[in-house]
Amino acid sequence: MNKKLLIIFFLFLIFVFYITAQEEAPRYTNRRTAFSYGVDINLNSSSGFAYGAVLGADFYFLNKSAFGFQLTASSDGDSNNVIEPSLAFRHYFTDLYSIYLQLDSGVSIITETGQVRFNLLLGLRTGYRLHITEIFFIEPFIRGGYPYIAGGGFILGYRK
Repeated sequence: MNKKLLIIFFLFLIFVFYITAQEEAPRYTNRRTAFSYGVDINLNSSSGFAYGAVLGADFYFLNKSAFGFQLTASSDGDSNNVIEPSLAFRHYFTDLYSIYLQLDSGVSIITETGQVRFNLLLGLRTGYRLHITEIFFIEPFIRGGYPYIAGGGFILGYRK
């Protein structure tokens, strides 16, 4: 086996165990609301990729769940512009509010060559919320669903 690959594998394992092996609950678990913004790249265009922005708010309830609102807007820079307001239900798989799976449901408002049409939006998102400080976090994610097929992005956020 290649020595560099083996070293990278062990560093990855150390990183994963370091993140998941904290014994006491983090100080920020009493913060019940998060606001976020970021960038998104998706397949919301007939000619390739569309680039956009994401705004969101999450409200935590129960132990490992959150409910929220999100607004994604994207454009292919040509003739296709999409606005996606949606409701989101998120479940975290760890006590640290880090690895999650999210269900999105809403409407996709598509303006293409001067015509406006509406589609039902359904999707799944998965990502990793990495807390930088007690109140700030970053969050890379990937998503898939209808009508955008697939996408991904990077979010910056604030917990209140």
